[in-house]
Amino acid sequence: LKAVNKKTIEALALAGAFDCFPNTTRAQYFANGSDEINTIEKAIRFGNQTQSNAASNAMSLFGAVSGVVLPEPPLPVAEPWSLMQQLNAEKEIIGMYLSGHPLDPYKIEIDKLTTHKLGELNDLAPLKGKEVKIAGIVTAADHKVTKNGKNYGSITIEDYSGNFNLVLFTDSYINNRRFMEVGYFIYLKGRVDNRWQKENDFELKVTGIEMLNDVRDKYFNKITVQVDLERVHKDLISHFQSFGKTCPGNCTLNFDIVDTKENASLRLLSTKVKFSPQNEVLKWLDEEGFPYRLN
Repeated sequence: LKAVNKKTIEALALAGAFDCFPNTTRAQYFANGSDEINTIEKAIRFGNQTQSNAASNAMSLFGAVSGVVLPEPPLPVAEPWSLMQQLNAEKEIIGMYLSGHPLDPYKIEIDKLTTHKLGELNDLAPLKGKEVKIAGIVTAADHKVTKNGKNYGSITIEDYSGNFNLVLFTDSYINNRRFMEVGYFIYLKGRVDNRWQKENDFELKVTGIEMLNDVRDKYFNKITVQVDLERVHKDLISHFQSFGKTCPGNCTLNFDIVDTKENASLRLLSTKVKFSPQNEVLKWLDEEGFPYRLN
């Protein structure tokens, strides 16, 4: 404790260094008990007192150790931090995301709906005249006013591959400024063109921005699940029907029933079951070994 101070211990906890201890969460290290003292402070006091007792090595008249045995401070009950809280703390402390990435819940959207990774936009010249669809988290946003009194702004967005900065003017800024907030997850469409009066300089001109959380239900309207004939049973159908209640939406359900023995397949369309292809649904399909396609 002489070499490691409270600030260092807090940084280690924020970065997840203590995640190896079972049945604990990062939130518990910063939660106050009934005495309004948090766990890290209590642990430091406990450690200091324990070391002090060991150093004194006070012996009684009968040769027994007279130091008082201190009880370990219990961990208070605390609501676990959300994934974003944990990741933001990691990024602030060590400069990178360690236990995941904020975009992990949107991998389907990024894989299926984007045309480019942000790291591929360093050279826009080859993309002149082409439509670009990208997605990411807004890490910086600036709202400004020109000398002529016109509003404009800039944003920096980040994905797994890197980051990219855009400037929005006039109608593009007015129509999309509500999406220009740090921490927003956005889906952006644009077209690469020349900068104003610059023949050999290019920019991505924004044509539209949407919240990334909204695009899955908007752009995916059909899910096709492959099921081996041997696995078709009443309970399986009931499970798919339950998705209509737990994840309501308008995505239609198709089945590709495959008979491997006869080397045959049959496409079946469900006219009643519709749901939203949320991550919990897709996770269940992956865990149960059902290949699927989203369209």
